[in-house]
Amino acid sequence: MKNQSPLKNIICFFIILFGFSMMPQKVSATHVIGSELSYVCTDTAGVYKITLKVYRDCSSEQLCSSCPVNLNANCSQQVTIFGSLAPFAGTNLGSITLYVDTMAGVMDMVQLCELSKSTCTNCGARTAGTFSPGMEVYTFKGIADLRSLPNACCEVKIGYSNNFRNTSINTLVNPGTINYYNDLTINTCLSPCNSSPVFTLPPTIVVCAGQDLIYSFVTTDPDGDSLSYHLGSVLSGVNQAAVYANPYTKTAPFSYLGAPIQSPPALPPVGINLDPVTGDFRVRPWFNFVSNLVVEINQWKMIGSNYQFVGQTRRDIEIISVTCPANTPPVIKTYNANKILTYPQPQYNQVVNATQQLCFTVVAWENAVIDDTTDLEIIIPTAMVQTGATATPMYNKSTRSVNGPKYDSILFCWTPPVSMARTIPYYLTVKASDRICPIPGKMSHTVGIKVNGGSVGLKKVEASKPFTIYPNPAKSLLNIQLEKAWNEKILIEIFSVDGKLVQSQWMNQLETQTSIKTDAMPAGMYFIRLNGINIQYSQRFAVE
Repeated sequence: MKNQSPLKNIICFFIILFGFSMMPQKVSATHVIGSELSYVCTDTAGVYKITLKVYRDCSSEQLCSSCPVNLNANCSQQVTIFGSLAPFAGTNLGSITLYVDTMAGVMDMVQLCELSKSTCTNCGARTAGTFSPGMEVYTFKGIADLRSLPNACCEVKIGYSNNFRNTSINTLVNPGTINYYNDLTINTCLSPCNSSPVFTLPPTIVVCAGQDLIYSFVTTDPDGDSLSYHLGSVLSGVNQAAVYANPYTKTAPFSYLGAPIQSPPALPPVGINLDPVTGDFRVRPWFNFVSNLVVEINQWKMIGSNYQFVGQTRRDIEIISVTCPANTPPVIKTYNANKILTYPQPQYNQVVNATQQLCFTVVAWENAVIDDTTDLEIIIPTAMVQTGATATPMYNKSTRSVNGPKYDSILFCWTPPVSMARTIPYYLTVKASDRICPIPGKMSHTVGIKVNGGSVGLKKVEASKPFTIYPNPAKSLLNIQLEKAWNEKILIEIFSVDGKLVQSQWMNQLETQTSIKTDAMPAGMYFIRLNGINIQYSQRFAVE
C-alpha cells in the first residue's frame, strides 16, 4: 500500500464518495436547511438588535403555523443565550423571542434563470413553479438585553435550534437524529458596543456537479473591524459538534475534485479553498450530494495596542449538488482606466493613495461551453459610497438588448479622502452570471482596495499576491510558494497585527518555495511580508 500512486488514492477516495452519494435518500419533514445570525449594538450598551435568517425547504411544512401574504407578529422563533467561557460555558442564561420582520418577508433562494421558477410560493405570494429543490428565507428580529448577566460572563453565545437535520444529508452520521443548531458569539466586555459583520450575498444552495463553484462569503462590518474566514463544524448544540461520516470532515465537508486535498490557491480547481482574508471560496463539487457547509467569521478589534477577538458569526447552509447542462461560469476580467488588461489578471487587489483617483473596469467575460450573455453587479460598501465611489455601466441599459455589449461591463471609480486611509483594505463584491437555464453559471469575488495615507510601517505594504501561503490558518508550519523565481535574496518577515516583528528568515536567490515555523506563535492574525531590492509584497494569515 505504501507504493500506491497518488492518482490511485484519489480514485479510491472518489469511489467511496460515489458510494455515499448513491445511498438511498429519505424524504424529510425537516424544514430548516440553513441559518445565520447577526447583531447590532443599540444606543444602550449591552442591548443588541438580533437578526435571524432561517432558510426553509419549500417541499416541507411551513415554518410558521399560518402563512399569509402579509406576515404578522404571530410568527416567531426562539433563541437561547448561553455562556461561552468558563465558568459559564454552556450555561443557559435565558431566551429571546424573535418575531418575523414584515418588511423583509420571504423570498425564493434558489438562483434560477428568468424562464424557470422553483416550487416555492413565497409564503402564498405567487404560483409555484416546477423546479426542485426550492428554498425560502424568513427574517426574524428581536432585542437581546445582556445587561443583567453576571459581571464575569463576558463572552456569550446566542443559539438557534429547530428539530432535526435533513435525513437526505449523506455526509453526517445519522443526520435525521442530529438537532439543527447554529449560533453567534458576542464579547460584551472587550467591546461593550460592537456590531457583527453581515453577509453581503445570499447563500448558494444548488450547485452543479463537475462545474467550478466560485463564491464570495464576504461580509460587511459596520465598525470596520478586521475579519477572518474559516470552515466550521456542523453543530448539534452549544459547543457540540456533529459527527461526520467517513471520510468527510469540516474542512472536506462534501465530495470535490481532488478530495481530500486542501489545495493552496495556486492549484485550482483541485482541492477546496476558503481565503481567510477575503472570504472567497473555490471548489469543484463532485457527484450528486446533500451536505452542510459551515463558514465562520471571526471578528477582531484593535483594543489598546493589540487585536482582540470580539465575536463570531456563522452561516450553516445545505449545499445540494445536482447534474446540470454543460456550462462554465463567467470569468471576471479587469481593465485599467485606459482599457488595458491589468496584471495579474484579474487584479483583485488594488492600491490607491488618499485624494488620488482609482478607476478600473470589470467585465463578465464568457469562456464557456455555451457562449452566453452575461450580467454583472458590483456591491460597494456604504462608507465608500458616502465618500464618492461609483459603479457605472459601460453601455445604455435601455438599448443593451439591441446594441450590446454581450458581456456586461462596469466602470468603478473612487477618490478616497484622507479619512478613509487604513491598514485594512476595503472590499467590493463583484457578482457575475450568465443566462443558462435552469441554473445559470455564477461566480462572485471580492476586490480589495487598500487606501494609503502616507504613514509608515505596514500601512505602506502593497496588498498584491505574487505568492501563495498554505495552510491558512497554520498550526505548526506555514508554506510559502512564489509565482516565479527572483534573481535576489528575499527577506521573509512575520509581523503581529499591531506591527511588531515576530520573526524573520532569508529565502535564497532563485528559490521558489520555503517554510517558516509557526508552532511557537500564539493563535491570532499575522502579516507575512516579502522584501527584496525590487519587490515588497504582503498577505495576512492566521495561526490556530
